[in-house]
Amino acid sequence: MDFRVYPQTQVNWNTPALFDVICQFSEKQPNIAFWYSNGRTFKDYKKEFHDHVLDQKVLIIFWPHGFNLDDFFKWRRTGLEEKKIIRHIILPETNPANWRTWLDEVLGDFNLSTNEEGQDIQVGDLIKKPANEAEQTCSLFVATRSSSQLSVLARIDEVKRRYREAIGSKVDKNREELIKKLEPLLADTNSSGQVWQDTEQWKSLSPRRLPRVLVIGPSGAGKSVLLQYLALRTSPNKNNMDEYRLYKRIPIPEYLGDEQRLEFDLFGYITGAYTGANPKGDPGALLSAVGGVVFFDEIGDASPRIQAKLLAFLDDYRVRPRGYHGSNGIFCPLLIVAATNRPVDDWAEADKNNQKQSQNIDYGNFRHDLFERFDVVIKLPGLNERIGDLPLLIDLLLQDEAINPDGIIKFITEAALDHLCQQDYSQGNFRQLERYIKIAIEKAKCYGRQRLILSDVDFKHFHNTSDDV
Repeated sequence: MDFRVYPQTQVNWNTPALFDVICQFSEKQPNIAFWYSNGRTFKDYKKEFHDHVLDQKVLIIFWPHGFNLDDFFKWRRTGLEEKKIIRHIILPETNPANWRTWLDEVLGDFNLSTNEEGQDIQVGDLIKKPANEAEQTCSLFVATRSSSQLSVLARIDEVKRRYREAIGSKVDKNREELIKKLEPLLADTNSSGQVWQDTEQWKSLSPRRLPRVLVIGPSGAGKSVLLQYLALRTSPNKNNMDEYRLYKRIPIPEYLGDEQRLEFDLFGYITGAYTGANPKGDPGALLSAVGGVVFFDEIGDASPRIQAKLLAFLDDYRVRPRGYHGSNGIFCPLLIVAATNRPVDDWAEADKNNQKQSQNIDYGNFRHDLFERFDVVIKLPGLNERIGDLPLLIDLLLQDEAINPDGIIKFITEAALDHLCQQDYSQGNFRQLERYIKIAIEKAKCYGRQRLILSDVDFKHFHNTSDDV
């Protein structure tokens, strides 16, 4: 028995002309069922269908004028419970001159033809996401048709190799021993004159062997993705299956105007350093992550005081917790990564040449000597400079469970893909692209489609309202 149009007789629809039009329409839209509520609930229909299965995920429910709201909300709840997409359309008070024209108008995108949108491109046809879940995060950076983009990846791999050789093995064990060794020192208010004994494995390590990476690029260009790739272990040891090295993010803008708090959070403190401090002291973010990766986010916003603190640390990689008066600092080897969307390279050059603000150029404040401490400077392009990569990036995003749950969207038309590739992404880059795709997926799901079509990515129509309830 076919339940795509129900009830199946004209008399039960009270509008024979509409019934005939819907029967014709359903032949072209086999994924949609058209039902007339007539005061009945979904449970009433299920009871009548017995063991028959309703394959259509989209139900169009027609309601007579002046319907019962209790019945209406029962249908709404049913849609959630039954995982059906239910759209409700109120029949007009008076019959329209042409039911087909009226139906085309109220159905909107349900009635779209994709014959002129080119071939369907199956998700995963252009590029396959990696099986390793940790490496999936890095895929947006790796998915490219550009040799220059791959050369950036080669530089990052060289940084990882250098750091791995410098820091050695048994990093987690060394960190645990260092923190344990620190505990009595941090709890001792009489630390003056103490000589800190560096961890044996790192005692002969020269700070100059440790790479320092500065990433410059527009907002949303993938700086955090690059960080995760840097922190990704080349080969996790058998005893610690964590895919990543320990890493900490330091959001510089959160400390502006409160630089003393940054000093406590970053370098730690001895017990009694300030009122309300932890009685056991605190090793701070740097020592807690020793042997790992520390990410200074938005370093271009750092105040002169913050820059001076970072400069001092990068000179010798020694941490001196507040209140500690020992004769030497605590050696803390790390992979330091900083990122910004500011032109700090230009600002540093202006600082070197003692240039002041001019009417035409708004120079920020970034010390040239701090900029020079970074021996690896990487400039990431925005998506507008990666137009050729966009089809690959879109395909990868459609394979992301967080963006396309359960892989509900399985195809994208050529026209929809081309339209996405023609957008301006200067305001958000990856975040903007992700948002566009999420909105398009939600729109396609509302119409029961497993493909993205041109109207789904036609963003100027996102805020249009329809005539249905």
